[in-house]
Amino acid sequence: MNFFKKMKIPAFSENIIKDYGVINEYNKGIAKFRHNLLLVERFGKKKIVIREKTTLIGGEVRHFQFDEQGARRLKDALDDALKRMQ
Repeated sequence: MNFFKKMKIPAFSENIIKDYGVINEYNKGIAKFRHNLLLVERFGKKKIVIREKTTLIGGEVRHFQFDEQGARRLKDALDDALKRMQ
């Protein structure tokens, strides 16, 4: 039996409310990078999560989490950057 399934450790559990899909995907050499945007609820708090998956020999997953205040700051920064890109 899988250890983590048996233990049901709450630190590893998060409820995905909405998966916004892949927002960026690219190859760099033999590695493949994929970024997904998720809205999750963890410990009763909702957060925006950018999940980065790397597929190389073993693979790696990293999560960048933003609470409501961080998400608002990120939105403002993205809006400003988009205006400057035009």
